[in-house]
Amino acid sequence: MSIDPTKRSAALAGAWCTFGMVPFELWTDRHPFDSLLTKNAVTLIAFAAFLVIPVVFFVIGRIAGPFSRTWFLDPVEGAQVEIITRRMFCWFLGAAIFGSIWSLVLSCALR
Repeated sequence: MSIDPTKRSAALAGAWCTFGMVPFELWTDRHPFDSLLTKNAVTLIAFAAFLVIPVVFFVIGRIAGPFSRTWFLDPVEGAQVEIITRRMFCWFLGAAIFGSIWSLVLSCALR
């Protein structure tokens, strides 16, 4: 099964990022770790699950390879960069809109 990134999947990946990272930050603030190594390992796992993996699969895509240093001179690579940039913008908007609502809901629930 091939995963093709779209603007919708990018926006949902942004919402997924804030859906997981906002409660994770609240949880780590209320429950301090005994060691810094444990905190760093758990934070790395959370970043991978909620940020890195969704961005790679649902925003950038696995088909997009590395770009050359002169990508702006090549129309094909320039078009690919533009598509990825638009999906990144959709990811950011999805994270911002859902994150603002989710933060308000969680802050009211924890009072």
